Amino acid sequence: MGVYAAGGRGVIDAIQNELGLTDNYVEPSRAALYRYGNVSSSSVWYVLAFIEHFRGLQKGDQVMQLAFGSGFKCNSCVWVANKTFQQDHYAWEGFNIASMYEDLSTLEIKLNKLLQSKGEKPLDRVPGSPRVSTTPSTVAAH
Repeated sequence: MGVYAAGGRGVIDAIQNELGLTDNYVEPSRAALYRYGNVSSSSVWYVLAFIEHFRGLQKGDQVMQLAFGSGFKCNSCVWVANKTFQQDHYAWEGFNIASMYEDLSTLEIKLNKLLQSKGEKPLDRVPGSPRVSTTPSTVAAH
């Protein structure tokens, strides 16, 4: 089952860390945040569209989505693919995943320089700027 969370970077980071998820699992969430910003609960639709556009789904694949609102609000659902498909979505037309990771790496460098200039400890790595392949991978099914 794939697990994808919608929310700001802190929410995505916490879910990734607490559930022990790889960058592959949170890539759609980070891409939606990168491209559209934190658009609250509507983020789940951008995340699902990312999965359908870049990875596709096999019949029977399960995708768990988690969404968090202000205060103590949480919603989750599990989607099950009724058929095998990969569908282009206008929302992701022209999106370049490699460019996103380049931008995130640049931001990581700038952030660490700023932290160091303020006498604070630099981050080991900014989540979402993995040192791994920048090509989309397939949805992992468990």
